[in-house]
Amino acid sequence: MLGDSAEPPKKLSELIAAGHLGRKTGRGFYDWSSGKAAKNASASPPNGLTKRLIDPFVNEAKAALAQGIVADADLVDAGAIFGTGFAPFRGGPLNYAASSGV
Repeated sequence: MLGDSAEPPKKLSELIAAGHLGRKTGRGFYDWSSGKAAKNASASPPNGLTKRLIDPFVNEAKAALAQGIVADADLVDAGAIFGTGFAPFRGGPLNYAASSGV
């Protein structure tokens, strides 16, 4: 969890309210009526989406380091990679922030 104020995405809440729970109900983000997920063609992500998804992660990593929760930046990055699956080729959230100017 990245924060107390985090709320589920509106689309997810709408799907749950409508009873569209995915494979078990045959509908959700995908149509499962054939037994397999029928996916739409992918489109380009909206501008700024990556930043909105990564920034809270980077901010929490920086806070953990600043508060002394983790001893050094390498441990923060390793924990994020091994513990949460942060993209290893990015080197962890702090390395990503340093290399991208975040």
